[in-house]
Amino acid sequence: MQLKTTGRNVLDNETEGESRMQRRYTKIIKSALIGMVLGSSIAWGAGQTPPSAPVTVVNTTANPVPVTGTVNVGNLGASTLPVSVTNFPATQAVSGSVNVSNFPSVQAVSVTNSATAPLLARVLNAPGSNPFVGVLTSSNTTHTVPATVNGLAVESLAITQISGGCSGIGSFALPLQDVIGGSVLASFIFQVGTLQNGFFHITTQQTQIYIPTGHSVVIGDNVAPHGCRFDLSGYYVTQ
Repeated sequence: MQLKTTGRNVLDNETEGESRMQRRYTKIIKSALIGMVLGSSIAWGAGQTPPSAPVTVVNTTANPVPVTGTVNVGNLGASTLPVSVTNFPATQAVSGSVNVSNFPSVQAVSVTNSATAPLLARVLNAPGSNPFVGVLTSSNTTHTVPATVNGLAVESLAITQISGGCSGIGSFALPLQDVIGGSVLASFIFQVGTLQNGFFHITTQQTQIYIPTGHSVVIGDNVAPHGCRFDLSGYYVTQ
């Protein structure tokens, strides 16, 4: 009986020892698992500061880097660098005084003259602008072209019509002369006709004779008994 009892006690002791060992292993395994979980959380949860490195920014025409605020460039050096700005709007607002000194000597001007808003124009050299009518006779032989007329500078006298004749002589050539300083520069000959109603007529003629400023237009026959005359009409050509 004693032997049996002793045998059971030994078995019981062994069983209890194994149980204690299992519990110890279980605690060790649990502790290891908890440590792994905590270690994993700490490793993944903590942020890391990356090491510093140089950065290159590419600023191309196709992909420019936008800039806002005030840009101050102080390292340009002594030389002036060209600056090209191409993104201005089509219409620019300008205030104050603008001085432009690099215009070319001749400027192209475009003027819009519409029917609803016509421009006022003055024709300076039209025949009716500064008309002229004069008579040259043996007693009034000369007309000198003036330098100005109606406040305008005169370039020449345009004689557009001539008539006249003589009372004492006919059938001859009567000259109209361009004279300056007593010298005859040109002579324009007009034929005096036959006697009609007591007068030898020069047929009325359309002409285009220009006598420059300062020159004189003179009748070529100033003999009083001949009684010749020129009736002139035209206009002053002004500048």
